[in-house]
Amino acid sequence: MAWSWALASIVILACAELCARAAGLHRPLVYERTRYGYRVVPGQQARLLSRRASYDANGLRSRPFSGPPAPGQVRILCIGDSITNGGLRVDQSATWPALLERVLRERGGNVQVLNASAGGWALDNAAGWLLAHGTFRSQVVILEVGTHDLWQERAPETIVGSHPSFPDRAPISALHAGMTRYVLPRLRPMVIEDPGTTGAEPTVEHIEARLSTLMHMVRLVRDAGARPLILHVEQPHPHEVRTPLINQAKRRLRERALLEGIPYVNPAVAIEAGGAGALFFDPYHPNEAGNRVIALELARYFSGLP
Repeated sequence: MAWSWALASIVILACAELCARAAGLHRPLVYERTRYGYRVVPGQQARLLSRRASYDANGLRSRPFSGPPAPGQVRILCIGDSITNGGLRVDQSATWPALLERVLRERGGNVQVLNASAGGWALDNAAGWLLAHGTFRSQVVILEVGTHDLWQERAPETIVGSHPSFPDRAPISALHAGMTRYVLPRLRPMVIEDPGTTGAEPTVEHIEARLSTLMHMVRLVRDAGARPLILHVEQPHPHEVRTPLINQAKRRLRERALLEGIPYVNPAVAIEAGGAGALFFDPYHPNEAGNRVIALELARYFSGLP
């Protein structure tokens, strides 16, 4: 009897492992530490059920490319955090950078959109990436800013290998990956929180420091001969916090953009009209429908560009 139970357990585990592998859990995205924090290791592909993610040789979640833009082509570089990246909850084709490229091409534009992003990045991480890698000769650089980015501190490189969402190696098995990445963290919810949505509380000092970092990125973009654009993504109602200090932070962001002559796009009105929270997985991260609203709002700006 004991042998039959043991054999049945082995068969069940083997079947569960095969099912987990069929879902793609045996090959998660692996991260590496960098001097600006971390990034997805370049040249990877991953899948979770039907959703796929592909990173090129430069570590960008977009189609491979080489050299400068083709004659007559507008190259757009998007830099951001999990809102821009999407993770494996959003298919490669449904991130807002990919949708922006599709919409502009459908309208006759000769464009190429690059996606430089990682979940949990703060503006300091994004600025470090931009300093290290440059703009890839893009003509336009979209700097995505979530409201929480206006006070978020730099996400540290120590998160790689210690946070279940940022593994530094392949898992022992697909079942092990599923348990550590999805099952156990839900028994201890604090473990899986996006580092970009936790941490420092907003203060005047934090806000001014983050705005300074953003303006540093603007200067780097302009020094490279590109045009910066700020995309400000707020949380849908009723999740966007509206304290006097946070309202001041958002006002300062708009004022700095106006003062520096930086185009400022905020899809909040379109998001509320399109379904508000129904366009998000959670208070922070847009789903496919939310990404499409963001892409369409950006496309309105690009319709006036050559």
